[in-house]
Amino acid sequence: STKEYYFNHYVIMATLDTSTDDNPEEESSHSSAAARIAVIGCGWWAQGWHLPHLANNPDVYIAAVVDPTPNPVSTLSSSPLLSLEELSKKYDCSFYTSVQDLLADPEVGPTIDGAIVATSHASHFDVGMALLKEGIHRRRMAEAIEKEEEGTSEAGKKRRRRMEASGGTDGSGAPQCQIARPHRILHRALHILMEKPMTTNVEEARRLWEMSSKRYPEGAFIINHTASYRPQTKIAQKIVTSNELGKIRHISASMNGGLMWLFDDPSNQSWVSKTPWATNNKSSSGEVQSNDDKPPMTGNGYTWGQIAHVLAWIYGVLGVGMTSSSSNTDSETHGVAIPTKVYCNMTHSDKTGADISFASVITCRDGTTFSLSGTALLPGSQYTDPPVGKQIRVELFGTKGSLMCEYGEFL
Repeated sequence: STKEYYFNHYVIMATLDTSTDDNPEEESSHSSAAARIAVIGCGWWAQGWHLPHLANNPDVYIAAVVDPTPNPVSTLSSSPLLSLEELSKKYDCSFYTSVQDLLADPEVGPTIDGAIVATSHASHFDVGMALLKEGIHRRRMAEAIEKEEEGTSEAGKKRRRRMEASGGTDGSGAPQCQIARPHRILHRALHILMEKPMTTNVEEARRLWEMSSKRYPEGAFIINHTASYRPQTKIAQKIVTSNELGKIRHISASMNGGLMWLFDDPSNQSWVSKTPWATNNKSSSGEVQSNDDKPPMTGNGYTWGQIAHVLAWIYGVLGVGMTSSSSNTDSETHGVAIPTKVYCNMTHSDKTGADISFASVITCRDGTTFSLSGTALLPGSQYTDPPVGKQIRVELFGTKGSLMCEYGEFL
């Protein structure tokens, strides 16, 4: 079984032989194995979607809510948002105004299993890096304990010699673990679900990918593209990756939505502004730091805010990054339509400067031709009567066949 103990405020999980338990824990509304989740960013999407769904999941315990603003506001919500204190009372959890404060709290920070990042687009990088560094720190703490348990560290060697000389105790008479059966120390992995877009700067996205895939692969790092998990997506993925279409040679995709109400309104700063704004970072004095030294946002608007969904769907269906089922080595992966160059033309809102339409041609490493376009100019919206959803069409053409996906949806 797995039990936990603390070491310098960090929860470490040790596998122990505990076949009986004389003091079983009392039952609660949440399972003892419930994932402890922190929700970082408490705007309209977190309060209207993430928090209610987490609260209704018996396998989840909301451990904390975080937002740099004690009283979040949103132009997208039809009713006032709850303050951090009100959210804390509603979900019976701690609240913080920075990620740093969350992670520094010895009672909560080290115990979270995962975090949902629903902050402003420009702050995703800073928040993601802070969480990934926390995961690395936990692993290092566990490694240090394991070395001591195995007697490989200096402290461990001394303790081992004391145990050998005292017949299995540490010299004080207190029984210790058997020398021949060192515990296997596991750290509490930290998993991240980040809202799209991943970042607003390509270099920041690369750095997050590098950190999550190479330096901290123990934790899951997932971008929230909901369409990628639908049953029809899995069917399309199976068709493509099983080679029923042959080699993919051409891709055509478009996504159009009635979203001018969002991208043509200057008050929707987080959706239209290209100026970095304050994130969850704080100075030593407790003041929110400015982002004047942050890399500039490459863009903001319909393309940045919405088209990531289509690209995630396409590359998920293509199986990019998946181990090939027909490969002879585990290292062989699909490399279909990997971009090398992108030519993109955009039009922008006169009121906000946000992009509202685009057309692009993508050059791919394997020679696949790829065209992608979209606009926010579709008349109506999901809130009109009758409601108008997004119109999405994806066409994949291979040497043996083609796959067409066309649908409207309300997101």
